[in-house]
Amino acid sequence: MVSARARMSSSWSRACAALGCLALATVTSLASTPAMAQTAKAGQATRTAKVGARNLVDKGEPARASSDAAPRPTALHVKVWRRTVLFGGQVTVTGRLTRAGRNTPMSSRRVELLAKAAGDEGFSVVSGRRTANDGKVQWRVAPRRHTAYRLRHPGSPTTVASRTTAHAVAVRPRLRAALARGAMPVGQATRVRGKLRPVRPGAVVILQRHRDGSWQTTARQRLSPRSRFNFRVHPSKSVRAYYRVVRPADRGHLRATQRAGRVNVYRLRIARIRFNPPGADDRYLNRERVTVVNTGRVGVRLGGWRLHASRSGRTRTLPAYRLHPDGRVKLHSGRGATERGSVHLRGTKPLWANHYGSRARLTDRNRALADRFSYDAPPPLRGLASWYGPGFEGNTTACGNRFDPSDYSLASRELPCGTPVRVVGPEGGVNAVVDDYGPASWTGRRFDLSRATFAAVQHITAGTAQVRVHRR
Repeated sequence: MVSARARMSSSWSRACAALGCLALATVTSLASTPAMAQTAKAGQATRTAKVGARNLVDKGEPARASSDAAPRPTALHVKVWRRTVLFGGQVTVTGRLTRAGRNTPMSSRRVELLAKAAGDEGFSVVSGRRTANDGKVQWRVAPRRHTAYRLRHPGSPTTVASRTTAHAVAVRPRLRAALARGAMPVGQATRVRGKLRPVRPGAVVILQRHRDGSWQTTARQRLSPRSRFNFRVHPSKSVRAYYRVVRPADRGHLRATQRAGRVNVYRLRIARIRFNPPGADDRYLNRERVTVVNTGRVGVRLGGWRLHASRSGRTRTLPAYRLHPDGRVKLHSGRGATERGSVHLRGTKPLWANHYGSRARLTDRNRALADRFSYDAPPPLRGLASWYGPGFEGNTTACGNRFDPSDYSLASRELPCGTPVRVVGPEGGVNAVVDDYGPASWTGRRFDLSRATFAAVQHITAGTAQVRVHRR
């Protein structure tokens, strides 16, 4: 009995001991669980904050980074690739952001481009960009006037702000100028036209001419509302002159100069015209010629010039030929090789018939009149005339023709054979041709007329008559 109770008591003691340990473990577990959970949550939050701060720093975002890390100093470098630019052109501005003292590039950092144009009070932000992986950033800008550029890093909670020195870019205006024509005769004018960019209404531009080894101002003009100019050039003598247009420098732009070109002012004249002689035109075309003389100080290229005969209405274009100062050239109507002092117009018909009363016009490539020539008949020849015929019929004349008293012909000591004339006497006039040489000077007469010619101007019984001989 006693041993049974003892065993029950021992079993109960072991059970109570087991239950006591379980209760103690349960109580201990219940007591320690909230603290451990809170500690674990705090550790996880710390790790998340560190990772988030590291990500924010890598992205260049301010704030929320660890407040224990000190901001790192930075160094910003800039390069402007052009210091002078033509208006409308672009300038490249590059920069690089690094850690100060280490030359380590800093990526994804904000860098701003600042500009200060001529006349502005201070720098203003043009735009902002983030640096690449190598720390570089670049802009392309087109300044409209003198402008200074600099770069600035505004800084962040992890970096210190920095900026560069200013670099100036000068702007040259875009000036255009051109001559209306480069060659013209003395007495005519041409124009120098152009425009300026940027538009500057009322600004002054200067026209200069090169003379005596230097440029000399000849005119000034204010620009129109559309920034255009128009100078009139009127040389008074034969010269070769160079012109240019100058826009003086101002507060916002450099001086601009533009060559307009060269003006050749020539002086040509038609010195003489020789008619196509009688006979077959296709055989004697080259005997019809025009003599042109260069009396100016400038050589002239005759290629493309035109020679026009007003009465026949025919025009010939001159081939390439350079006529030097004080030179002369003969322009032949027919075909042939161009030589020094001789040019052939390659025509198949004469420009002028065998008579007077026409006009010649010589024009350049711009259709400007270089010279005109009036080849009217010279004053008539006046004198005493008689008639001849008896005893001479059928004989050979000095011109090689058979004499016929019934033909309208005459003999003269001054006019060449074949010259067409009009004989006018007291009782009328008639057209005739010089067909003989005479009369002798000792006779006192100036002309000898055929019987038919004399009868047309005076009664045949008169024997002599005072006549006028007009060359046709």
